[in-house]
Amino acid sequence: MALLRDSSGAPLDSVSVVRLAVLIGCLVTIAVAMILLPVSNILFSLFETARAMGAWGPPLIAAAYIPACLFLVPGMILALASGYLFGMAAGAIAAWLGSTVGAAAAFVAGRVLARELVVAGMASNPKRTATDRVIAEHGFKFTMLLRLTPLVPFNLLNYVLGMSGISLGQFVLGSWIGVIPVTLMYVYLGTVLKEIEETGGANLQIAGSQIAPVIFVLIAIIAITAFVWYSIKKILDEALPPPLDVAGKASRDELTAGSRRPRSKKSGA
Repeated sequence: MALLRDSSGAPLDSVSVVRLAVLIGCLVTIAVAMILLPVSNILFSLFETARAMGAWGPPLIAAAYIPACLFLVPGMILALASGYLFGMAAGAIAAWLGSTVGAAAAFVAGRVLARELVVAGMASNPKRTATDRVIAEHGFKFTMLLRLTPLVPFNLLNYVLGMSGISLGQFVLGSWIGVIPVTLMYVYLGTVLKEIEETGGANLQIAGSQIAPVIFVLIAIIAITAFVWYSIKKILDEALPPPLDVAGKASRDELTAGSRRPRSKKSGA
């Protein structure tokens, strides 16, 4: 155990060592499962079962988000399937609620397994500690902003934010609101795929008219992504102290300006 140390050089305690071993074991298990298990066949069976269950199909898809988020299965697949199988309304509700619950499960897993290790790793780095504190203070904003863009991996973000100082309540609320635009887009694409299948590609004009809003949404996503990164950078820049060299330069400039001020003449008798 003495070989395992945090960033300050102190040995990790036994609890941290166990958590590190469990974390590595989970990562290896996920990697092996994704390679060896017939994931596509499992998903196909899931969708067929959901189709056959009728009104209970959407809750089944929603529940499937939990293992999907834990094992890093792209949620986009489930959202597309929700739109394809159940239509816009029922599919959107299933994907929206399911993705939020699944994200919370992965968040808790990341918090339990890795948060203490992250804290130990930041112990001797004031900048990282300050960044973690700012992220925790603005947890709802960070979560919601990062959820607005599909360019940030959904499942990976669950674990990363779980290892941060963000509270579970902030994460769930931010995810619940932030996933709405992307979820609606994927579910809508699922309904388009369903209509293309039903028409056999013979009525592509209808499908083409439905693709136009999707193109608009994609353009909007690019703009939203730029806004997200700008907003996050602004929050960090305003909350964190300036870098040491900048602060040092500012202090030197103040001293220089002070030394150049004319001295007042002493009044003599």
